[in-house]
Amino acid sequence: MSDAQYPATPEIPRINVAPSQSSFNISVKAFLEKASDHFVFSSDSGLLRVPPSHTFYCGMIDREKSTINGPGVAIIAPDKILEGVFDSSINFGKNCKLTDEEETLIVSGDYESGRFNGLGEITGSDISYRGMIVDDRIAGSGCITTPTFVYSGEFSDTGKRNGIGELTVGTSRYTGNFAMDLPHGRMKMTTDDPDTGVTTIFEGNFVRGQQHGEGRLIDSHGKEWFVLHEDGELKEKQPCHVKVIKDLKSEIVTLRTQCENSCDITCRVCMTEKCNIALLPCGHLAICDKCETRLSREGTRKCPMCRGSYRTIAKVIIPS
Repeated sequence: MSDAQYPATPEIPRINVAPSQSSFNISVKAFLEKASDHFVFSSDSGLLRVPPSHTFYCGMIDREKSTINGPGVAIIAPDKILEGVFDSSINFGKNCKLTDEEETLIVSGDYESGRFNGLGEITGSDISYRGMIVDDRIAGSGCITTPTFVYSGEFSDTGKRNGIGELTVGTSRYTGNFAMDLPHGRMKMTTDDPDTGVTTIFEGNFVRGQQHGEGRLIDSHGKEWFVLHEDGELKEKQPCHVKVIKDLKSEIVTLRTQCENSCDITCRVCMTEKCNIALLPCGHLAICDKCETRLSREGTRKCPMCRGSYRTIAKVIIPS
């Protein structure tokens, strides 16, 4: 799947609930109907116009402090109503819900300093989101559903898929790490065939939305394949058991070479022949048979490595 085929997380416009000086489109009837859902008019309730803007509030009031306090409804923009439980100001509320007159945009959650923050929900004409909201934007972690995809996981501060998550696009499901809306890092891709009901699974690495590096593929017949991709292009494909055998053979060759190299020890006396005599009891493989014969004849039977006396020897056969 190319970059263009990964659906981008839709840009959700700023909720823009700042008070406006323009004329209102909300009808008085709709406003009062919202208000009646929250409280019954009494001596502790009222209708306020909040200066200097044309913001209207209808709800519970603390008459001693002359402040908004409790359940209420406010017109805060030309076409938006905010309802909830307010504390001293319409800029601070719990369990708030923002709607426009036709309810094409619905936002719910806690309202702080004139913005939605914390756990909440956003519902639009073609989008549904439930999770963290920071300054009126999708951020943190949550679940978003659109006509083209469903994603559950982590988001960046700009609302992009970023971090661990699961993305479902059509019949394909991506589980793993994302960066800037694209699969990036270790990923499991599962594709279901709706006609046959068969599932294909790929596990491997992605770089900016492209398969890159080694991976494992389980085809529709359940057969496992080793695959190698480079920038999304398949470079190698072979059965996993064949790949394992090749790797084991290669490792055996490497170990044999390392063993031969480790045994390629030059005699510490003549510095020309290979060592083939182990001296006991110290056990050092330090001299060749010719030098050991000479040392024994001269009566200087000392190990050239530790300078300890040796009593006997063992001839070591090094395979060629």
